[in-house]
Amino acid sequence: MAASKPNGTGKKTSKNEGLPWLTIASSRPFRFVVGPEKREFTISSALVAHQSPTLRTLVEGDFSEARDGSATLDWVDEDTFTRFIQYAYTGDYDAADDNVAIAPINRSGRRPAKVQEPEPVKEEPKPRKRGLKRPDRGEGPKRQRLEVPEGQRLMEPPIIVKKPQKECSYKTIDPDNRKGGKRGLWERFSQAANRFNQAKFRLTTNPEEDHSQIFLCHAKMYIFADYYGILDLMNLSQNKLGQVLFPFKLRGERVADFVTLVRYCYDVPAPTALQEFIMMYAACKAEVLWKDAGFQDLVEETQELSFALIKQVMGPQ
Repeated sequence: MAASKPNGTGKKTSKNEGLPWLTIASSRPFRFVVGPEKREFTISSALVAHQSPTLRTLVEGDFSEARDGSATLDWVDEDTFTRFIQYAYTGDYDAADDNVAIAPINRSGRRPAKVQEPEPVKEEPKPRKRGLKRPDRGEGPKRQRLEVPEGQRLMEPPIIVKKPQKECSYKTIDPDNRKGGKRGLWERFSQAANRFNQAKFRLTTNPEEDHSQIFLCHAKMYIFADYYGILDLMNLSQNKLGQVLFPFKLRGERVADFVTLVRYCYDVPAPTALQEFIMMYAACKAEVLWKDAGFQDLVEETQELSFALIKQVMGPQ
């Protein structure tokens, strides 16, 4: 019996196609010591080896980790490794939390009051303009009909010259990007995001709600997958990140959520492919981001970020 079975939709519930459950259950357990708190996780060595050649070497090779049946990953946080285990068994993982985090308590010890948006005022429909009322035909002198001889035209019709319309230099597919960015920039990002389904993401304009942890969890999964060569997990995490960035309303205090993601990816640093993916989104939202002082400071501090942003704005050469 294989480790993955088709579900009701005909799709696999796990990526471990061809790996029997008996092999997973009977293989020796492998211990991982994760994070600064040294928390221990135990997982089937066969399941770990099935994820990538790099992990197979770790658990079955000639290194001390394989002989001891244990490896220490002090640079990985517990939440990221938990999601990796979930992915190893199911082929998918959950984001940080669908319920977004609440902003920290201020100095007074109270949370900021919720901003209640005023209800939209329903405007009464304006009366249609029907033009001027014609005077009564009985008033004033009657108009005399102009007689035109047969075969003679009263006036030559005017010649209307249609001016050729200029081709629009910007795409309006993204309402936040109508006045900025080169043509096709948003399309390139949407293709890179590979949005094969609609993201389950709650859009909000509430300034208390912080989405940075959702962004970071996908970035951390990508970095973990890149380090151990798990290509399917790299594609999955980038796709999930794209799914939440695509509908995200980058405005007001929520600009800081995306700036937190950018700063993390350049401080670690993240793989170049992930940095370019995030800078592609930043280029689409350059006008909004440049108004944020934190983003301006980040651009001044990081030369690589500045170059990557200019490269995305200029487009493929």
